[in-house]
Amino acid sequence: MRLFRYTNVDALVVSPQVGGHRHGGEDPRAVGKAVLWLSDCSMMMHPLRTFECEVEIDEDDPLLFVDERAKAMARGAQRMFGAGDPPLWYWYEGSIDVSTRRAWDSPTSCYI
Repeated sequence: MRLFRYTNVDALVVSPQVGGHRHGGEDPRAVGKAVLWLSDCSMMMHPLRTFECEVEIDEDDPLLFVDERAKAMARGAQRMFGAGDPPLWYWYEGSIDVSTRRAWDSPTSCYI
């Protein structure tokens, strides 16, 4: 499956980390672990992050987990506001090669 990582680091491999952007709302199974946060939604972070890194991961990979808390909140918002499919968040407990990297382009307001 295709998943996306948003970062300010230009890298060919993305790795798990613990950092200042982590928060108490994340899935309790990921708390205190160095993990790699991924989304199934492309083009969602705009200029907050310089790079969008696309990775390919087998959905049965034992190091890949769905953030159940984020999934429940997104589904609730979907029911409440009638929006389309909400993005899902995952975490990965290993490093993974980047298959495609896009940089934020301010004039066009998108990753290219």
